[in-house]
Amino acid sequence: MEPLIPIVLSEFCRVLLPLSVRILDMPKSPTRTLMSSAMRILLGLRSQWTIGGWQ
Repeated sequence: MEPLIPIVLSEFCRVLLPLSVRILDMPKSPTRTLMSSAMRILLGLRSQWTIGGWQ
């Protein structure tokens, strides 16, 4: 069962994260704006780690 975990995580990252970014890109309140900024920061850190390691 363990080999399925990386597959599920990669599918989650591939499908749901871009969708959540699109939703958070439409700020309607200061709280949503803050959430959108935090999500962009986290996605940037995640992409640095997965693409080229920490630089």
